[in-house]
Amino acid sequence: MAIWKSGDQGMAQRQDMSHLGTEPIPTLFRRMAIPAIIGQLAILANNFLDRMYVGHIEGWGGESLTAIGLSTPILLFTTAIASLMAGGSPWVAILLGEQKVEQAHRMVGTSLTFLCSISLLLAIAIGLFQEELLAGCGTSPEIMPYAKIYLGIITWGILPTNLTIGMAQFLTGQGMTKLGMRIIGTSVLLNLLLDPLFIFGFGWGLRGAALATTLSMTVSALQVVRHLFFSRHPIQLTTPNSALDPHWLRVCP
Repeated sequence: MAIWKSGDQGMAQRQDMSHLGTEPIPTLFRRMAIPAIIGQLAILANNFLDRMYVGHIEGWGGESLTAIGLSTPILLFTTAIASLMAGGSPWVAILLGEQKVEQAHRMVGTSLTFLCSISLLLAIAIGLFQEELLAGCGTSPEIMPYAKIYLGIITWGILPTNLTIGMAQFLTGQGMTKLGMRIIGTSVLLNLLLDPLFIFGFGWGLRGAALATTLSMTVSALQVVRHLFFSRHPIQLTTPNSALDPHWLRVCP
């Protein structure tokens, strides 16, 4: 059951949410859509940064660039799952606008638990059938070793990546669009700094690119968790209200 905060804090949260049900739709659209769009573009920047740096690896930059390109369809499939779960974000905004805070808690909690479960299953499946999946994407025997290096490390980042992409949208659904944009933007800036350090500074090459991306998304995922569980926002999750609720699971997509 959701934990509802009482007293002054509860009144402050109601005031924070009031604009979702009172402001004109065009105003809300401009306030919420622009940061959300920027945040989604920032996600694409991580893949672009990896490609930009590994293409300059001396000796086997071309093979590394091809390996990233062949791994991308697999990674896009996993992030599509996160985007699917983010479909519950508009429901959260609607529920908060109607002052149905307890139901919004359950929606967010169900989405979080289901997203983490699916992401872990996908990571395990990709780890077990990595070579078969890469071969299905057209990876040649010459490129296979490079692709396995990159995908093998990136697989560890599926959970934090999906957590960032999927659950940041629920912060947006609470009206905190700039916060969601900053969280995703943090991963891009960190990746921008870590890529050259890991690839060229430490000499890790393609492994460094994958590790930089994974660590960057992990930092952003930790920020999402902190804001969902430990910050004073309209929705603050606890262990009980983050359990799966079959009713809200049906409407998450």
